[in-house]
Amino acid sequence: MKRNLLMGDQTLFRTPDIFEIDHVPEQFNFRDTQLSELAYAIRPAMSGGRPFNSVLRGLPGTGKTTSVRVLFSEIEQTTKRVLPVYINCKNDRTRVSIFGSIFNRIFGHYPPTTGIAFRKIYNEIGNYLSESRTVAVVCLDDMNYLMYENRLNDILYVLLRLYEEFPGARLGVIAAVSNMEIDLMTKVDSAVWSVFRPVDIYFPTYGYEEVREILSRRVRCGLYPGAMSGEVLDLITQRTVTAGDLRVGLAIIKESVANAEKAARKEVLAEDVSTSVSAKDIRLRDAIGGLSPDEKKFLAVLAEEVRDSEESPTSGALYEIVNKQLSMGYANFHKRLNKLESMEIISMKSLQVRGQTREISLDYEAGEILKVL
Repeated sequence: MKRNLLMGDQTLFRTPDIFEIDHVPEQFNFRDTQLSELAYAIRPAMSGGRPFNSVLRGLPGTGKTTSVRVLFSEIEQTTKRVLPVYINCKNDRTRVSIFGSIFNRIFGHYPPTTGIAFRKIYNEIGNYLSESRTVAVVCLDDMNYLMYENRLNDILYVLLRLYEEFPGARLGVIAAVSNMEIDLMTKVDSAVWSVFRPVDIYFPTYGYEEVREILSRRVRCGLYPGAMSGEVLDLITQRTVTAGDLRVGLAIIKESVANAEKAARKEVLAEDVSTSVSAKDIRLRDAIGGLSPDEKKFLAVLAEEVRDSEESPTSGALYEIVNKQLSMGYANFHKRLNKLESMEIISMKSLQVRGQTREISLDYEAGEILKVL
């Protein structure tokens, strides 16, 4: 019997990019309500007014980022009076880098990385918005990455009070957060909150039929006909719904297709469907992806120590080990601990002893962290 096998140069992927989480589909379903609420918040900008600030709340993989990208794309095609600026706070986490991204959207290039003061960047942005009467709408995606060392307060304060120094400047903020337990009123100062006062837009998790339709469209566009049966798609859909994160389904499809190709099959079978992808894995990859190379080295040393310790180590004991390997000052050590805690990679528990001694534990298995690193 003739075997239906792939040739060496064949693939089941027709358009692999369709399975990336940052892909914006031509038809974006099941978020009409959220898109309408977000459009309502932005609408004043279309006539030169200051838009309402908003917070998009929802677990990872519920369409927050895609909704922003869809709306920003429509704005760019409709008017030049509104400047949409998308900022991924996993990558841009400082006042300088965030304003550098806004500068780039306005002038088409980033400001010099050295030899220029933040004040000059700030002034050029403020003068442009004031004189051109262009309204900026800034999306701070994954804003929770700014919630340490008071960075969130500092950045929001400068953004939202731009109009005080530059009359006529108009700017609104869209903040996307994936941690449903975050209470923003406790994270920002009253002076910031009095100007911020955001409208909450909630993104619920997708239901079974919604997930299946979304994944089905991606399969039809991204794979060759016949590469995945409805039964296999049902299996992937169920695992995605159980995980509560659409990104899990996209990752499972990619890994399952890779498994089928490795076996030289022209169709994905149930035995090819990956069982190794979970929402927790994806959150860990996202979190570690937001670390700098030096921060990753720090986390690696920390994970190895926790893995090799019989009890949860204290911050003091960890500092001695980290300092020996990375030559790090105590202030910088605590700064990085606080960042890892804010990103929910580690947890810290204060001990009833003198000083700032805390017990350190990992929110993931040490082996999982080291594998991703």
